[in-house]
Amino acid sequence: MVDPSPTVTVIMPVLNAEQYVGEAISSILAQTLADFEFLIVNDGSTDGTVDVIQSFNDPRIRVHHHDRPMKLPCSLNWGLNEARGEFVARMDADDIAYPKRLAQQVDFLTRNPQVQVLGTGITSFGGGQPDRLRTYPAHHDNIRAKLLFDSPMAHPTIMFRRSFMEKYQLRYDETLRFGTEDYDLWIRASRLGKFANLKTPLLCYRSHIQQVSSSQENLKEANQIRKKLLNDLGLEVTETDVLFHFNLLKNTQEKSEPVLQKTLTWLNTLMTANRQSHYFEEEALVALLSEVWLRICMKNRILGLKTWQIHRHSSFTRSTSPMGNLVLLGKCLKYQMS
Repeated sequence: MVDPSPTVTVIMPVLNAEQYVGEAISSILAQTLADFEFLIVNDGSTDGTVDVIQSFNDPRIRVHHHDRPMKLPCSLNWGLNEARGEFVARMDADDIAYPKRLAQQVDFLTRNPQVQVLGTGITSFGGGQPDRLRTYPAHHDNIRAKLLFDSPMAHPTIMFRRSFMEKYQLRYDETLRFGTEDYDLWIRASRLGKFANLKTPLLCYRSHIQQVSSSQENLKEANQIRKKLLNDLGLEVTETDVLFHFNLLKNTQEKSEPVLQKTLTWLNTLMTANRQSHYFEEEALVALLSEVWLRICMKNRILGLKTWQIHRHSSFTRSTSPMGNLVLLGKCLKYQMS
């Protein structure tokens, strides 16, 4: 008999993933924490996905088939509405959970009742790239600050308290169609509850060419979310401003003194706006922007000591580690002398 109130509800949307979904399901069924229900939401798969799902015989699995394709946010909201667990965990149909994933996340949330949403590190594999560990900011204030640029949580690793989602009626925005639904939800939810990330990798995240997160539609949608966040911070921005802001994250600006000066002006603008709006915790924002500024200066080391002088006279230098400042000086000197 299936427990009507399991400890965890695992929600896994799936669309045409016959090549990978068997591994994903097996990794959940093999969890050391066995008290869970597994909601698999099939969004109109036309390949052999359904046959793979039906090959598993486990009473904890519940499968829902959309009558027509509904996209990821709708599938996730269906799962949230059906969830019965105290905690709700996300899973993607092309990833693999480590055996202790659910147990370790439940243990952390039980010991830290102030935390409402918990992510973990990941091991990224596939896509022709070597395996690599990816970690995210551990503490709430640093997570919130990082939202200024992008999502600081690995979506398929997330576990949250169902009571938190119900209290504030938090759901994914179903108008978002291109893989930004998590970024938008974290911005809204982080104003209402505490977030955390475990550094430990508890999921193998599969990279492959078909992923939507690299598409132009995704970038356009994500920049609209960034624009709204910058407005909430107290800034009136243009599409050009938002694209420049995004490029700070990707480090794709032209390497020149005017662009470096423009970058410093923009980072100072963000700090000034935050001191007025108090949107982010100031220390966390200073740490983030100092990290961004150092990275951009490193990329502009080809300008030689001019980069070092601009960096040294900025307000962010004091928040950069002595080693970071020393490394930048060495790299600038190298280019100055070449």
